[in-house]
Amino acid sequence: MPAAPTLRLHLLAINARGDVAVQLDGQPHQLAAGDPAVVHQLTTSPGPHELVFSGRVPLGRTGDAAAVVEVPEQGDVDVYYALPAMPRMRGEVSDEPDAVPGREWRRVIFAVILLTVATWAVSLAWVVTLL
Repeated sequence: MPAAPTLRLHLLAINARGDVAVQLDGQPHQLAAGDPAVVHQLTTSPGPHELVFSGRVPLGRTGDAAAVVEVPEQGDVDVYYALPAMPRMRGEVSDEPDAVPGREWRRVIFAVILLTVATWAVSLAWVVTLL
């Protein structure tokens, strides 16, 4: 008798606060996520299955995403979920590994803050030399 098919969930989260809430056909699961991705195997039956994801970051819940996955009679299916790097963004569900949504925004925000602080420092130094 062949083994039951499984869903391999790859959960990637660079700033998760706790587990990722995953619903498989309405049945809730709390699964760990991390960077690099944490892989969970859920045994399931062949056919279509609905997956709903939601994560937690320091500022609250974020990363809501959903997908319908077709599981074949013989075989396993890999599903990749990425929790966004910024609050209030959608998560990313794919059949291939992707980058974390919002990761580039973290770099942009850091660069803008750094540029603002540098501008203030130069302005303050200029005012002090005028006094």
